[in-house]
Amino acid sequence: MGLRTDHYQYVVDNRPDVDWFEVISENFMVAGGKPKYFLHAVRENYPIVMHGVSMSIASTDPLNLDYLKKLKTLRQKYNPNGYLIIYAGRELKV
Repeated sequence: MGLRTDHYQYVVDNRPDVDWFEVISENFMVAGGKPKYFLHAVRENYPIVMHGVSMSIASTDPLNLDYLKKLKTLRQKYNPNGYLIIYAGRELKV
C-alpha cells in the first residue's frame, strides 16, 4: 500500500491491517517537519519499502551526489525493508 499525504493521519490514528507501506523517498528528504514525524510514526508499526522516483540512473546527467547522500541518510535512519527502483520500465527491489 502506498503511503500518501492524505493517508498519514488515518494510518497513525487507526493502524489499519496492512502488511507494509511503500513510501516515496523524496517526500521525506526534508529537514524535519510533519512528513518525517509521520514516517517515524508509521515505521514504528509497519515495515516500509522506499521507492525512489528522482534518482535518474538512466539519465545522461551525472549522478546527483547530494541526492545520494540524502537517500543514504534516510535509509540509515528509517531502516527500510527494501528499496524499489524503476529502471527501464522494470521494477527492481533491492
